[in-house]
Formats: sequence, structure tokens, C-alpha cells
Amino acid sequence: MKKRCLALCLAGCLALSGCNSMLVREFVSVEPHKENITAAEDPSTLQAQNYQELLSAILYLVTQHVESGVIRLSNYPGDVSADLTAACLEAVQEDPLGAYSVDYIKHDVNRILSYYEARLTLSYQRTAEEVGKIVSVTGSGAIKDELRETLSRFATDTTLRISYFAEDESYIHHLVALAYYSVPQAAFGLPDVTMSLYPESGIQRIVELKLTYPLEEEELLQKQEALMARVEELLPKGMPATAREVYDLLVEQVELTREDGFSTAYAALMEGKADAQGLALAYQLLCDQAGLPCTVVLGNEESQQKFWNIVTTDQGSRHVDCSQPDRFGLTDRQLFELGGYVWDNSYPLCRDGREMQISS
Repeated sequence: MKKRCLALCLAGCLALSGCNSMLVREFVSVEPHKENITAAEDPSTLQAQNYQELLSAILYLVTQHVESGVIRLSNYPGDVSADLTAACLEAVQEDPLGAYSVDYIKHDVNRILSYYEARLTLSYQRTAEEVGKIVSVTGSGAIKDELRETLSRFATDTTLRISYFAEDESYIHHLVALAYYSVPQAAFGLPDVTMSLYPESGIQRIVELKLTYPLEEEELLQKQEALMARVEELLPKGMPATAREVYDLLVEQVELTREDGFSTAYAALMEGKADAQGLALAYQLLCDQAGLPCTVVLGNEESQQKFWNIVTTDQGSRHVDCSQPDRFGLTDRQLFELGGYVWDNSYPLCRDGREMQISS
């Protein structure tokens, strides 16, 4: 299995075309057929009468993570030996779970009166516990939710079984970045990601991610605790606050800087200065505290990354850029007319119309 180790690159993550939706297409899925899969007189023996049932029986053994199994083939129309070899290869090379968990399958077949009996020995490269941790997801939203949960806990790995997968590795990296910017309380530096796909092609895949954070877990947890205590100090939970009040609070507290190392909400709220990225993360964190739906926008300007926010209230969604004076409460058109802002359509629409004061 080909593996690639890629450091997350924001420039790659900020590709703004074709990344905002998963394509839903018709597909043929091979799943273990459990109805009547065992022989009536011997529940430990599986049965099959054609190639598809043979493949389903093998995949059933894989899903059960057993090391051996027997398949009885009766009234079989094809070449039993050739089909058994082909089905074992397909199970190991093309099925996501087989490609992820199985090392190899050995088999032999014997003719017994009116039927054939195939005996299989399965060797695994993953434990049953590892297989049990696989999370099944469908669609970009579900993938991002699982990645968000992983990053919020500073977990070092996650394994996803993705259906309707029509994208490539760069798309998963993009979703990792989006998930990272959606958990500002845990955003202390983008982790490096090692990604493996099982199989390497297909619309159903298992994606294994290994994450390496810039700091040790203990230090990350300490910074998170200190940051959230500061947020509570600035904006006690339950205290009413409008989006404008949160904006004013932040710009009064934080000095804008272009120095390296100030790209987190921690830098903004604990050290008193931050760049545009740090301000955007801090604004979202404070909005989260105030119960205001908010997101960090990953945009660009002439191939340079650019960060700001979109906040949503009952009165609609509007752009907020805490790194620029008086860039609060702007519609899409108003922001576009200012120049220098480019973003994709995966973010909430800030519809054109008269300027409105956003409040909770």
C-alpha cells in the first residue's frame, strides 16, 4: 500500500475551486450478503452458488476478522479454482476493509461429491481493535465533523471509511484545514498529516490519518485550559453580547502584528497581539462563547492567504475583518467592492442589500 507523508500546506488547502462538495454518484457496492450465507446443516460453513456470493462470503469472513473459514460451493457455474483466486485478490486489493486490514489470504479447494469446499486462511495487518475504531462517514460535512472532533482532542490518529469518495488526498487536507480553523480553542498550530488510502482508487475508501502536533499533548492541554479561562474572564458564559460588541472587545484588547508566531487565538487573547489569522480565530472563539454562529473564512489575495470571519445572527450573515479598521457587518458585494478579498461559495451567503447593524 502506497503511503505518503505530507506536511499540511496552507497554500494547498486554500485551493478555492471544486473543494466545497462531495460528488454523489450512482455506484455498485460489494457488501457481505448475510442472508442464507451459512449452510443450514453446518452454521460454521458459508455457502455460495456464483462469483458474487463467493466474494460476499470472503468479505463476510473479513468483517468478522476470523483467521479461517470454509465456503461450500454448490451448483457453481464457473471455474471454482480461478474464481476463488480472483475473489480473494478482489477482497484484499479492491474492498476498503480488505485493503486496510488483510495482509493475505491463502486458500485451497476440494471436490466433495456434488459440491466444492474451499478452505481459507486469513492473515491480518490490523488488529480487531483497530478495525473497530473505523468511523463510517458520508459527505464532506460528516468528514469535517469527525476531523473537528479529532483535532479538538489533540488525537494523533483517526481512520475513516468514506462512501461516495470522488476526491483525492488534497481534498482531505483541505478538510483538515477547515476543521482546524473551526476549533479555535485547540488551534495552536496546524498538525502535520500522514495519510494512507485503502484502496488507492475507488469511490469507497478507508482513509487513515496520523497527526503530529507542534507541541506535546500536555503543553497543548495546558494552553487550552489557560485560553478558555481567559475567554471566560473576558466574556462570562451566558452574558449577552452582540457580534459588534464582541468585535469591539477584541480590537480593543489586541494589537495587530505581522510577526511570526502570533497566528492563534492564544496569541491574541493571552499575549495581546496577533496577525489576521490569530484575530479571526479569536473572534470565532469569543463568538462561540457568546452563542453566535461564526466561522473563519480561508480566502486569498493574489495567491496569498487571507483570513477573516462570517458571523450569522437572526438578521443574516455578514463579513467581519478584525485586522482592518471598520470592516464589520459587510455584505458579499460590499466586501468584494473593497478589493483584495477572494473566497469560495462554501461559506454562508452574505446577501446584498442595505447595510444592517448585526446584533444577537
